[in-house]
Amino acid sequence: MVAEIGNAGSETLYLHQDVSLEESWPGVIEATERRFGCLDVLVANAGIGIWCSGIEMSLVDWRRQPAVNLDGGFLSVK
Repeated sequence: MVAEIGNAGSETLYLHQDVSLEESWPGVIEATERRFGCLDVLVANAGIGIWCSGIEMSLVDWRRQPAVNLDGGFLSVK
């Protein structure tokens, strides 16, 4: 996707991040500001869904979904 956007004439930046980890956010913001000068818009669209029955789902997977889907959205605006 980065190459496609770049080929269309726009600048892009890809940063791999776990949105549920608060400590990862400052580095992402800093890298964005270094590259573009400022952060004007952020789209918080990370989300996961682990599709299995509740009986089959591990507690780790259960906890991971709201960590990404809810905590990630909160941390993105914080």
